[in-house]
Amino acid sequence: MFRSSWECKLMRWADLNPSVLSWGSESVVIPYQNPLTGRVSRYFVDFNVTMRDKNGELKKFLIEVKPYSQTIPPVQKNRKTKS
Repeated sequence: MFRSSWECKLMRWADLNPSVLSWGSESVVIPYQNPLTGRVSRYFVDFNVTMRDKNGELKKFLIEVKPYSQTIPPVQKNRKTKS
């Protein structure tokens, strides 16, 4: 199942691309320590893709699907409050 139309497009591309040997959705889990809670949390990578390149070598990719607007760091404001 996909969470966005962009993910759906990537799944179709992977299914139709003869160079793609295998792919998975949210099958790679990365544990990390959450800086806010101090607890160990898990991050699910959107896709993992295994492909064969032009030279016949296997290549593995971890892919995140995000709109461009979510890849820009937030602008920090230099606001001063009374406190």
